[in-house]
Amino acid sequence: GVIAASSGVGSNQNISNSSSPNLRGLGPGATLTLLNGRRLANDAYGRSADISGVPLEAVSRIEIVTDGSSAVYGADAVAGVVNLILRNDYDGAEVSARIGTATQGGGTEQTYSALVGKTGMNWHALASVEYSEQDPVLASDRAFTSMAVPNTMLLWQQERTSLFASGGIEIAPTVTASFDALYSERSASYYNQTRTTAAGAIVDIDTPALSAGGAIEARLGNWNLRMVTEGSRSENTGFNTYSTLAYSFETRFKNTNWHVGSVVDGTLLELPTGPVHAAFGVGHQEESNTTQSQVGVQYLQGERQLDYLFSEFLVPLASPSDHRVGFNALELNLSARYEDHSAFGTSLTPKIGIRYVPTPGLTFRGTWGESFKVPSFYDMNVEQGASLYPSTTFQYPAGSKVLYIAGGNPNLKPEQSESWTIGAEYRPRNIPGLEITGTYYSIDYTDRIIRPISLTTRALIDSLYDPFVTWNPTAEQQASAISGMRLTNYTVGYDPSTVIAIVSNLNANATAQKIEGFDFGFRKTINVQNAKIQLFGIGSWITIDQALLPTSPIFRVSGTVNNPADYRVRAGVTFDREGFAATAVVNHVADSEDSGVTPSGRIASLTTVDANLSYRFDASSGPLSGLQVSLSATNLFDLDPPYAYSPSLLYQGIYFDSTNAAALGRFVALTVRKRF
Repeated sequence: GVIAASSGVGSNQNISNSSSPNLRGLGPGATLTLLNGRRLANDAYGRSADISGVPLEAVSRIEIVTDGSSAVYGADAVAGVVNLILRNDYDGAEVSARIGTATQGGGTEQTYSALVGKTGMNWHALASVEYSEQDPVLASDRAFTSMAVPNTMLLWQQERTSLFASGGIEIAPTVTASFDALYSERSASYYNQTRTTAAGAIVDIDTPALSAGGAIEARLGNWNLRMVTEGSRSENTGFNTYSTLAYSFETRFKNTNWHVGSVVDGTLLELPTGPVHAAFGVGHQEESNTTQSQVGVQYLQGERQLDYLFSEFLVPLASPSDHRVGFNALELNLSARYEDHSAFGTSLTPKIGIRYVPTPGLTFRGTWGESFKVPSFYDMNVEQGASLYPSTTFQYPAGSKVLYIAGGNPNLKPEQSESWTIGAEYRPRNIPGLEITGTYYSIDYTDRIIRPISLTTRALIDSLYDPFVTWNPTAEQQASAISGMRLTNYTVGYDPSTVIAIVSNLNANATAQKIEGFDFGFRKTINVQNAKIQLFGIGSWITIDQALLPTSPIFRVSGTVNNPADYRVRAGVTFDREGFAATAVVNHVADSEDSGVTPSGRIASLTTVDANLSYRFDASSGPLSGLQVSLSATNLFDLDPPYAYSPSLLYQGIYFDSTNAAALGRFVALTVRKRF
C-alpha cells in the first residue's frame, strides 16, 4: 500500500487499493489499459482502469506499447498502452490454489480459481472464476513502524471475486462473431489514524465493476472489417467512520463508458518495395460520472461524448534483402487521429515511426508523436476537503495550526504532450537466444494535471509554493475557504486565531513537465542437454523536471521522496529441466533524496532478492497428471524499507517511502495447479 504519500502526480496515489499499470512511473493515468483491445471504465476513485478483477488464469498474453500512442488509441496513451489478451482457444479445465503469508506477520493471502474451456470445429467458449482474500498488515506488526498508531494498516484488508466468460462462432466461412464479459467485486477495509492525537477512521470501500463487449469480423477480399460495441462500468462506495468523533459519512462514485466503432485494415496498394498496409477507423464513445457525498451534500453528474477518426499506414521504403549490406530493410509508419470532444473541442494527434534494419538481427527504430488527454471526472469532481494540522507538520515552529485544502478542480484543461523515442534491438543470428534492447525517450508535457505542492511538508518553507499559501488568514477568509467542505481535525479543537496559513493544493495544470529516460533489456537462453538456462535483466533510468507556473523555476521531481527513483534494475536467472524450474531475481532501487524535510536527507538504495521453485509432474495419467506445485518467496532476505524521515511528519511513525519500498517484508507462497 501507499501511505503518507504526497506526490504531485495524484494518479500515483491509490485511494481504493486498485491495481493499474504504470508505465515508466508516470502514473497510471498516463497509461491506457485495454482488455481484449477495448477500453475499461476508470476505477471511480482513480484516473485509470483497475485490472485486479481480471482472472490471471484467463490471460493469454499481455501486449505492451511503450511510447506515445494517442494517434491510434486516443487519450490516455501518453506513456503507452497495456493490452490484456484473454484466452479464446482453451480446451480443457484447470483449478489452482495459492496460499501465502508474510513471515513478519499479517498479509496472509489465499486465492482460488477455476477455468474451463471448449473448442469446436467453428466455435469456442470459456469461463473462469477467481476468489481472493488478503489480511491486513498493521503498523504494530513491523518493528520499523512501532511508533505509528498500532492499528494503522500498512496493507489493506481485501476480498475479491471475479467472473469471466467468452465465446465465438463462425457465422460463415469469412464471418465470425465473438463476445466476452467480465464481472468483479472488490471489498477493501482500512483503518487510518495519522497520529495518536487525531481521530481514527475506518474506511470500507466496495467496488463492483462490469465490462462486456461483442465484435463481428469479416474478410472482404484483401481487407478485414471489424465492428465492435462495448460497455463498462465501475462503482465505488466508501464508508468512513470516525471512531473518536462519533460520526460517519458515505461517498459514491460511478463511471460508465460505452463505445461503438469499426476498423478496416488490409493492403492499400503494392509498391516495388512491397505492400502498403493501411487501417482506417471510426467510432463514437460516451462517458458519464456520478459523484455523491453525504458530508458536503455534494452531487455532481457529468456526461461527455467523443467522435473520432483515425488512419494508419505501414510503408515499406526498402524491401528486406540479405544481399544489401547495411541496408537490409526500411519501413515508415504514419498515423493520425482526429477527435471531436463534446467538452473540450477538437484535437489532431499525429505519429511518425521509422524502422531501419541495417543487417539481419539488428534493428533501429524511432518515433515522434503528440498526445491529448482530457481531465478525468475524478480530477475535476472529487470532493474538496480541508484538514487542520499542527504547524510542526509543515516544519514550522510549534504553537499554531495550518488549514490544508485539497481536492478536485472543475476548471482543469486537457493535458497535451509531445514525445519521441529512439531505440535498438539486437538479436544476432550467430548467437542463438541472445536479445539486447534499449530505448531512449523524451516527453514534453504541457498542462499536466498535478497537485501543485508535491512535497506537502515543505509548503510553508519553500518559496516555490508561495502562490498557493495564504498567510495569517482572517476568520472570514478561513470560513470562506472551507465553506461546504468536510473538515478533518488532526489537532485538538479549532480556534481560527491560531491558524497561521491556508495551504491550497487543489488539482491544477502545471505549466510544463519534461520527462527523459532510458529503458534497457537483456535476455540470453542457453540450452544444455535436457536443460534450459535463461539469463535476463531489465532496467530503467528516468528524470522528471517540472515548472508549476510560467514564472516558477524548474525543479527536479524524480529521485525525491514519494516520486519515481532515478533508476531501477531487475536481473535474474531461470533454470528449467524436465519439469523442474528454479528462478532467482535481484531487484535494485536507487537511493533518493528525502526532500520533504529541511535539511534534506538521503534515503538509502534497496536491493532485494526473489526466488521461485516449481515442479510439473510428467505423469500421463492418474492423480499426478497435469499437476504443478510452486513455492515462491519475495524479499527473500526480509529487508526492511530504507529509513526516511519526512513521511512521519504527515503520518506518525511512518519512517519510509512507501512509493518505492514495501512494508510487507518476506512473503512466502505455495501454489498448486491441476489441469484436466
